[in-house]
Amino acid sequence: MGKKIHVVLVATATLLSGCAFGTRTAHLTYPPEESDHSTIALAHAQEGQPDRGRIVVLSVTDDRTEKSRIGNVRNTFGMNTADVVTSDDVRGWVEAAMKSELERAGYVVMQEGAPQTEYAVGLQASLVKVYCDVYMTYDGEVSLMLNLQGGNRSPARKLVEGEGGVGLNWAATAKSYGESLALALQNAISKVLTELDAY
Repeated sequence: MGKKIHVVLVATATLLSGCAFGTRTAHLTYPPEESDHSTIALAHAQEGQPDRGRIVVLSVTDDRTEKSRIGNVRNTFGMNTADVVTSDDVRGWVEAAMKSELERAGYVVMQEGAPQTEYAVGLQASLVKVYCDVYMTYDGEVSLMLNLQGGNRSPARKLVEGEGGVGLNWAATAKSYGESLALALQNAISKVLTELDAY
C-alpha cells in the first residue's frame, strides 16, 4: 500500500514539474469572467448628482520597473522555472478598464489634453506593478500610484494595490494568469473610485 502511494506521489510531482517549464503568454482582457461587472459601478454611482466633481481628466502612464514579465511559474519546490509574458498593451489595458468603470459609475471621462472645465478633476495613474505570482494559488497584483488634483482642493497622492486570483493552481495556464490579473485590476479600480469619490 505504501509503495503505491509513493508511486502516485512521484507521478504527480513529475506531472506538475513538467507543467512548470515553458513560457506562458497571457492575454489581458477586462472585465474578469468570474465577477459581476456591475458591482463596482453600483457601489460608486451617484445618481442625480450635479457634474461638479464628476468630470475626470484621465491619464495613465506605465512606470513599472519590470515590464518584460507579468508573472512567473514555479515548480513543486517553489522555484521559478518559467516566465509569464504578454503581447498586449498593458498601459492601454489599464486605461481602458479605468475609463469603462469610471463611466459606469457616472463620471464623464476626458482624455489628457481635452478642453477642461473648472469642475474637472485630474486623475493621473502611474502603473507601478502588474504581476501574478503562482505557487499553490494564483496571486495577481495590480498597483497604481494616483495623483489627484482639481478645483480648489489640494493635490493628493495615493498608492492603491489591487489583488485577485482564480484560486488553486493546477496547471499554470495562461488563461488563469490573465483572469487573475483582471480580477486584481478590478479590485484596484474599486479602490481608485473610493479615493476619487472622497476627493
